Amino acid sequence: SFGGHPGESTGVQAGKPRAVRGARFIMQIHIGQCTLDQVELRSLIADLALSWSGRCYHPLGRNCNHFTAELSSRLNCRPPPSWVNTFSKSCLVHALLPLAECLARSFGVVSCEQQGDEPGMGGSRNGRASRGMHSLLQDSAALHKQRGNELYSKKDPAAALDPYRKGLAYLDHALGLCERGVAGSESFLPLLLELQLSLWANCAACLLKLARSLPPPGGTAADDSTQAPTQVPTQSQPATTDTLAGKPAAPRTHTGSGSRVSPHHAKDAVDGGAGHGDGADGADHGDGSGREQRGLDAVAEPCAPSNAAVVSNADVNAAAEREKQLQEVVSLCGRVLHADPSNAKALFRRGVAWRLLGELERARADLQAALGAEQAESDGGVDAPEQASHEQGGRLHEIKAELGLVRQLQKAELDREKDLYKRMLRQHT
Repeated sequence: SFGGHPGESTGVQAGKPRAVRGARFIMQIHIGQCTLDQVELRSLIADLALSWSGRCYHPLGRNCNHFTAELSSRLNCRPPPSWVNTFSKSCLVHALLPLAECLARSFGVVSCEQQGDEPGMGGSRNGRASRGMHSLLQDSAALHKQRGNELYSKKDPAAALDPYRKGLAYLDHALGLCERGVAGSESFLPLLLELQLSLWANCAACLLKLARSLPPPGGTAADDSTQAPTQVPTQSQPATTDTLAGKPAAPRTHTGSGSRVSPHHAKDAVDGGAGHGDGADGADHGDGSGREQRGLDAVAEPCAPSNAAVVSNADVNAAAEREKQLQEVVSLCGRVLHADPSNAKALFRRGVAWRLLGELERARADLQAALGAEQAESDGGVDAPEQASHEQGGRLHEIKAELGLVRQLQKAELDREKDLYKRMLRQHT
């Protein structure tokens, strides 16, 4: 059934007809049959419920009979009998509707509300009862999470992101029912919150993976090299002379593609960081098997007009999309950490995102917290299985490697600042 309420959550209610308070069951109407199994049917209703919020209810233009007609058309391509919704087409009803709304506000007419999650009429053929809208939305979210895990395990984070976000949309509506105080919410709330945290973490893993595949400002797309940052040989850095001041010119940085970036963005040339798997979901939600590396130090070259940077619109859009994805990773991990401050995976992923955004101090703080949380979990484990112990050791290695990379970047940035100050002092002396 479908009813109105002032909230943004769905107005669709699932349960046997006599479980809806404020409504009176009259009769059943046979429309037809469908070939969907119970899981597919519940997923279809949950998907339809996302577009039927309680706020959009209207007694004549969008009521429960309109919802029934759309559901019937999706199930067997046949609408219900035309007489079912005759009252909404009546001129008399349209004329009396304003008066009815005034009376409802004056006398406080009780709106229809589901009393709780009760078994459907006649039970269930396969022994599984219809437990109401909470259960329907939760099952659909869990199903989309499973689909996302399968796609992520196939190294397709872009495709996995869609079912994860769809699952979060289901949970938003389910939590909206809980906020409204619908009967039965208390038993579902912990399960919904736990599933929501898991989907937030999985979305963050996908977004971080996608962001690292995009080029940083002025750079090219990241590769999967596992090599450590190395100093470019001195002979490939010819010194240049400033014709005006007679002093050695400041080095200019460039990437492998020939486009220039400023020294401030040199730290973005390293787009790396080891993965951090999410084994609890049955799929690897890591951020990569190794650190992407394109060079930590800038290569100095003569300032020639022929080497001027040409930045295309595609590069600008890719850099903007990369930053947007990284900011979303920070936001999602922040939500997870608000509920679980010692979540090592969320701390690690947010630390990687901070590093790629150039916030090295924040990155170092998160990575150190992730290292402490992972070590505390490792020390607290008693008789852990050999496989779990090996995975935990791998995660510790990944965190330490990423933390070492951040320290290297901080040191390189400090060295560049010192060198800049020295050149400034030489020019004034």
